[in-house]
Amino acid sequence: MIDNKLHAFHQSLLLDKQIQSYKYSKNSFAQYLAYLKNHYNFANPKYYTPAYSRQISLVFNIAIRPILQHAIFNKDIELYAFIDHYLFSSYICPFEDLEWFECAFWDVNTYGYLLAQSIASDKSSSCITNTSPSRRILIVFKGMFKLAHSIVISDFLEGLSGAQAANVDVLLLDSNVSLRTHANVISFASLNSVSKKISSYLSLTSNNKYYNIIWAAAVQNLMLYMGLQMASKQTYWTMKRHSIVHPSITHYASVVSGHRCSTFNGAFWYGGRYRLNASAPKRTKHEILKSLSSLHQKLLTESTVVLGSFARPQKYISIEYWEGIRSILMKHSNSCFIYGTMELPSSIRTFIDNDPFLKQRSINFGWLSGKTSEMCSLIDIYLDNIPFASGLTASQCVFSGGVYLGTDSPINKEASFQNILYDAFEFSRGKKIDMNDEDKLLKLGISKSFPRTLQVADWLINDHDARKTIASNQLLLLRNMHQIGELHFSTDYYSYFMS
Repeated sequence: MIDNKLHAFHQSLLLDKQIQSYKYSKNSFAQYLAYLKNHYNFANPKYYTPAYSRQISLVFNIAIRPILQHAIFNKDIELYAFIDHYLFSSYICPFEDLEWFECAFWDVNTYGYLLAQSIASDKSSSCITNTSPSRRILIVFKGMFKLAHSIVISDFLEGLSGAQAANVDVLLLDSNVSLRTHANVISFASLNSVSKKISSYLSLTSNNKYYNIIWAAAVQNLMLYMGLQMASKQTYWTMKRHSIVHPSITHYASVVSGHRCSTFNGAFWYGGRYRLNASAPKRTKHEILKSLSSLHQKLLTESTVVLGSFARPQKYISIEYWEGIRSILMKHSNSCFIYGTMELPSSIRTFIDNDPFLKQRSINFGWLSGKTSEMCSLIDIYLDNIPFASGLTASQCVFSGGVYLGTDSPINKEASFQNILYDAFEFSRGKKIDMNDEDKLLKLGISKSFPRTLQVADWLINDHDARKTIASNQLLLLRNMHQIGELHFSTDYYSYFMS
């Protein structure tokens, strides 16, 4: 039955007049994508699951791949860049599982590489055989300088010595911010097209002949730039080991990973000692509460035990998670739940709206640009998402005196707060945590199953002293991690980039 449905789906795509007659143009592409979404659920959040991957692949192969081929043949940088961005935001970013990432990415990077090679050939500027004695390195950051990777880059630059910083340039492709560093910071934010940025990138790298070009978490248009091969060494540096393994990349480095140095997809991934540079907000909890609406103040009284989590909407897709929150709220009349995210999946939103406990005793603060740490400081028990855990956000709760509770999960572990705690334990104790020792895991605030996590939350709501003990242990681990990382983080990665 499933195969028959898939066959019918395939046939409808092949016979679709709109797809057959589409004229390739960036200007009309958004309208074309809207049609694919309405008729074939392409980029529909409801189908952001690996189970739907065969249908997605059919849409891609029949309706999108010919456009990519057209873009490469005509050297249409803008059209390729638009498609690459669209596929990232629709499929790669939402579902943070390594197998899904590999499946969802298809071979878009291959097209970017081919286009880059064509551009480099036209301009006769590729310097893959560059033998310049220059020891300068270039760090490239794509996107707005706000996300977690921006914190990592800032910490790395701040920890460099004067001599090291003198050898580092930083290129912000899309942002224009002031960074506290002696490194040279360059911005292409004022350039209003990808084509202009590519030309400027070629000029910058041709003139400087960098020893190593480091790509900080770039995914969109990665191969469009990296495929130009403007240095003999190029590094992909990320908080998550993705499935991006390519001949134009010579070095791979990860951050905040319990898999310190490891091999994945045939590539060696370096991991240095991490600096967790986080702290409690400047405003007190009382001051933050006072700034909220009267309705929120009524719910978030000083005597209320506040549970919460803060993450992107794609991490709130588990109905089991919300049923668990509901069970806690039902048991404890002095509890409430706060979170901050963009639009939730419709099924989850409906579940919340139709449940009196969740609707009346939970608050969604929405997208908290720049205010996440303050909201996290209101949380007494950070009840982490499943199966996708939170990252650095959770640390802000711990630094404000809250306790973290998480469920060990086989996916999305790379940059999760669970791994931060594992790393902190390893830094402090000089050994890895025994994942079968549930008592030691509990001291970190981590359980092997979500029902067990809910039991611990139930216990800690009633036992303030136990909550304080685990919170203090977590805070001590994070502070030790920061102190060790402050000494070694920048040097570790700088040495690796220069190797």
